[in-house]
Amino acid sequence: MNENELLEKTVLNLKDLVDSDAVIGKTIMSGGNVVIPVSRVTVGMVSGSGSGEKTKRGASEGLAGGAGGSVQPVGFLVIGNGVRFISVGKEEENKWLNLLSSAIDFIKSST
Repeated sequence: MNENELLEKTVLNLKDLVDSDAVIGKTIMSGGNVVIPVSRVTVGMVSGSGSGEKTKRGASEGLAGGAGGSVQPVGFLVIGNGVRFISVGKEEENKWLNLLSSAIDFIKSST
């Protein structure tokens, strides 16, 4: 596998991993409200190759690549009697629990 093939395979794997459902989540219907989770997706990748002088053991060549990513909750878009965005505070330790709690409180108050 050469450097271009490695990069292409890495990108194709990332495309499978990160789809639109990771950013704009699946719609949740609750008591006449539509709740849409919104997240921030961050992806990084690197690849490289190199070669050295030919020795008695043969040429020294190598290539490597890697990728990583994260999904962070940003908030919920709630559509019911109007439209409201419930944001997740940046300083919260457990963003998912805060996000869920805020959404549940809003849904209860609007039904």
